Amino acid sequence: MQELSEDAVLKARFDAITEAQQRSRLAMLLSSLACATILAAEWNAYLSWNRQWEERSRAPQHWAQQVVLEEQIKDWLETNTINVSLIGLRVSISDAAFLGSVILLVFSYYVCMSLRRENEEIGTLLLDMIKSGRAERERLLVRLRSTTVLSDTTLNDAPILTLYAKRPQARILLARPVLEVLTFLPTMTVIVIVLSDLYFALIDVSPQRQNHGAAWLDLSNRYRFQLVLMDAFALAAAIFILNFCRYSSAYRRGTENVLKEFADETKG
Repeated sequence: MQELSEDAVLKARFDAITEAQQRSRLAMLLSSLACATILAAEWNAYLSWNRQWEERSRAPQHWAQQVVLEEQIKDWLETNTINVSLIGLRVSISDAAFLGSVILLVFSYYVCMSLRRENEEIGTLLLDMIKSGRAERERLLVRLRSTTVLSDTTLNDAPILTLYAKRPQARILLARPVLEVLTFLPTMTVIVIVLSDLYFALIDVSPQRQNHGAAWLDLSNRYRFQLVLMDAFALAAAIFILNFCRYSSAYRRGTENVLKEFADETKG
């Protein structure tokens, strides 16, 4: 079998890096969308302005007002479901502690593995090329930076506005912390789910119930056990999700660091 030339091998490794980076961006996007959908449903269930319509519906209304209120209440109830249309999932907010945690566990695992592959492909290539000639290393940097979107590859975020003046120094406010927050967002979302369940059980007075006390007092022993069990599962899942998020953050920061070290070595 004919051996591949060095250029063919390098191209294959570049292609592998590009695919790994695309997977990482897609995984981060899907994870963030799933978290945003769950958080939006939690907000709509307990803090939405539309919740007031069900409370107002108990007072005597003109028939036209009653029809409008019924439609408003219907719209509000529909927002209490989690729709992840990209994967065809529809989950009630009441089941978010179990099903939502499972969804986020899967997404956080996929993000972690995608960033791991990206770090592995870029890191091993840079280790192999660190002793190459300056010109070859510069071409390598240009190629990598052209496909890197989310990772921090420069210390200057100022736009290039002219060719005849020195480029100013600037950093985009909160750009790096926001990326870190998105990385750990699945863990935060599961914590919000558990806290919202505690709020529902111990504090919230829902307009959907006739009583004015905590929901825990109305629940049968079966549903009390189910509530505790589902939240315990969510907390256990949060531990694994946090571990995946920690590694995801470490892989991303590791990729950024080796790129900066390679760039510094090339410039020096």
